[in-house]
Amino acid sequence: MSSPPAEPTTFDGEYDEAGTMQPPVHDQLPSLEEVHQKSTLDLPSGTFEETKNTSRRRTWGYGLAIAIPFVIFGAIIAIVLVMNKANNPEELGATVTVGRPGAASPPQVRATAPPTVRARATRTPTARTKTRRERAVAYLGLLSDPALLEDDTTPQARALEWIVGDFQALDVPALDGIGNIGPGSAEREHRFPQRYALAVLYYAMAELLQYKDTDNWRREFDFLSRKNECEWHEELEYVEAEQVIDYGVACDWQGRVTSIYMPKNRLEGTIPPEIALLSQLKVLNLSENRLSGELPPEMSNLLNLEVFLVAMNDISGTIPDYLNALTKLKKVSLLDNMFEGTLPDLGNLKQLTHLDLSNNMDLEGTIPASWGELGALRGLFLSFNGLEGTLPAQLGGMKNLRDLRLTSNIFEGTIPDDLEKCVHLKNLYLDDNELTGELTALKSLPFLEGLFLENNKFEGGIGTLFEYFDDLVILDASNNKLRGTLPLEFFKKDKLKVLDLSGNRLEGVLPIFPPNDVLEYLALQNNAFSDDLPAYVSNLRALTHLDLSSNSLTGMIPESLGSMDLLTYLSLSKNEFAPAPLPAFLQSLTALRELSLRNTRLTGTIPYWMQVLKGLVLLDLGGNVLEGELPAQVFSEMKNLTFVQFSDNSLQGMMPKVFAELPALRMFMMEGNSFTALEDGFCDGGGNLVQQNDLGNSYTFSDRVFSGDCESFFPNPPRCMNQCGSDQTNPDLKELLTGHDLEWDHTYGYWFSSNERIVYDVRPMVAAGELATKDSYAQYNIQDLDYGIDDDDDGYFDDDFDDDEDQDDDDVIGADDDDDDDDFDDDFFDDDIDDDDDDFFDDDDFD
Repeated sequence: MSSPPAEPTTFDGEYDEAGTMQPPVHDQLPSLEEVHQKSTLDLPSGTFEETKNTSRRRTWGYGLAIAIPFVIFGAIIAIVLVMNKANNPEELGATVTVGRPGAASPPQVRATAPPTVRARATRTPTARTKTRRERAVAYLGLLSDPALLEDDTTPQARALEWIVGDFQALDVPALDGIGNIGPGSAEREHRFPQRYALAVLYYAMAELLQYKDTDNWRREFDFLSRKNECEWHEELEYVEAEQVIDYGVACDWQGRVTSIYMPKNRLEGTIPPEIALLSQLKVLNLSENRLSGELPPEMSNLLNLEVFLVAMNDISGTIPDYLNALTKLKKVSLLDNMFEGTLPDLGNLKQLTHLDLSNNMDLEGTIPASWGELGALRGLFLSFNGLEGTLPAQLGGMKNLRDLRLTSNIFEGTIPDDLEKCVHLKNLYLDDNELTGELTALKSLPFLEGLFLENNKFEGGIGTLFEYFDDLVILDASNNKLRGTLPLEFFKKDKLKVLDLSGNRLEGVLPIFPPNDVLEYLALQNNAFSDDLPAYVSNLRALTHLDLSSNSLTGMIPESLGSMDLLTYLSLSKNEFAPAPLPAFLQSLTALRELSLRNTRLTGTIPYWMQVLKGLVLLDLGGNVLEGELPAQVFSEMKNLTFVQFSDNSLQGMMPKVFAELPALRMFMMEGNSFTALEDGFCDGGGNLVQQNDLGNSYTFSDRVFSGDCESFFPNPPRCMNQCGSDQTNPDLKELLTGHDLEWDHTYGYWFSSNERIVYDVRPMVAAGELATKDSYAQYNIQDLDYGIDDDDDGYFDDDFDDDEDQDDDDVIGADDDDDDDDFDDDFFDDDIDDDDDDFFDDDDFD
């Protein structure tokens, strides 16, 4: 049975459906729900209340959207903290078990620390984060001696402090739990130690004034700057070689240092062991600096090294055996250092092309036989050492050899026949040894350009020297025991510029010289040539140096010599020419710098026309029959006159004051004449010969000779004369100016040149600067070994920079002259770069 439908609910005063007013029924009040439904149904849509509720809901949504990320982030932090604390039961409260073993487990109780102590009382300390310096010390202690890092004065400690504060702020490579280097990025693993190693090198080779400043480096190359270390260089373009050289530090494409190139940069100090950290290093050129100490043994780790040049320093010790393990080496120069001991075994260096150990003086022993295995070798330089023994037959194994230089050692025996296998030889230096035998072993070396045999004991004929060498440019076989006559064929060679056969046993008449425009230097003194000097000598039109002294030549001095206007040196002394006045043709030779006619039977007076020879540096007229007075005006304009010899003549009268006024005169010899006095004021002339000390009360003669006949001025010899002609303390004084004192000695040019321009020295002797000794007074010096930078255009070094602090450009340490001390006119990179790519720096040295 269904219930009747409910009556509609009405309120007081409402009408029913019939329109009849119904009285209120108070005992049937509606429920709250009914009231709410009613009010909702009766309200119109879009009221103010609904809009308000909607706005409120939107505000809450925006707030939640902003708050949720912060809540999530906070939750993550809380989780991390909780997990960290979970590892510390003392702080979180440990779960402990109460009871004896085996008993039933009682309820587990959370034990917490009392409030007064909390977990901090029993907490295990968390490890402190190390500072950058501490991490650097720990890491670098594996690379350098830790004791050196603790000493503030060492390059290692200074480099440590620098790299800790380095602007680059490279990450210190991590260490694992047992102190080894842990994994890391490739850049971090090589750049941090690489940058540190370069900083150590800088501090090891610089005299510090203050941070980063030195008083010795010529160029800083931005060392220790905030730049990447691969940018610590200056790019220099060498046009002839079509190369751009990074002068400083250079790297490969991976940013690893492959080249340190700092010759002539005034580096001073030692090579640090940290150089070995640069494991990819290919080129190390520190030549012509002031480095000392020994080569560090750690360099044995530089297995990629190809070019190692430390020439012209003060490095000492023995040449290390580990060089033999650096099998990629191509060029090595230890030239002009202080190495000692014996030569090491280098037989493993199959790629070696150039090896220079010259001028170390204390190197001794023999050339190792294993060096015969160096088949790629093009240049071997062992000059100016104390090497001895015979030349090994194994030299014949160096079949690519172009340059062999063994000057000034103690080698003995003969030239080995196996040397004929070195058919590519261009320059052979065997001078100043004790070698003997004949020269027939040289006939199989057809490409020789420079042949130096002087000061040995070679003997036999000289036919070999002119029959086989069509390319010969310079031949010096002086001071041996060679015999025979002078072959005309020497003067038909179209390349020969220097011929020195002095000091042998050659004899006969001089040949009828053919026309020759090539030969520049002819030295035949101290032989036994006889008969007349042929007028055809003037056919040698290019001669600048002619020395025929100390022979037995007779007849008249030919006037044809007057056409040889390129002569700067002429010595005919100690011959038996017919008596005659000074030849008038000499006034045509205005280029003369040195003239020696000593003991040539000259007569008459000194003519006034000699004043045209204003450029004379040396004038030797001693040992003749000259007479009369010295004409002062002849010598007044000879401002370069340095050596004057008038002794043993018949000159007379008063010695003119002009000689005391000459600015360059260092040697003036007038004994054996009839001079009666010095012109008034001679000793106060103010010139170099009579220069007084700073106090003006005494004369200094440490570098000057003024000699005369003291008895002619008895009892009071002139106070400015420091030698007497009869002084027995110097019995050889009269022989100082004989012809053999004027010998030329060759120079050595640029040491790694394949087609070397052999430079010989014909400078006036005032530049040579030798003072009188009983053996010589002005012998030409061997020029300083150098790397060929000339005064005008280095082609590489000095002229490419403004060098305000070094106006004189004195590349020789301690030099005080006005000129560049680099003697050679050879550029650092040789001009003679040929198709064989024999130039010193190959293109592949800077890949």
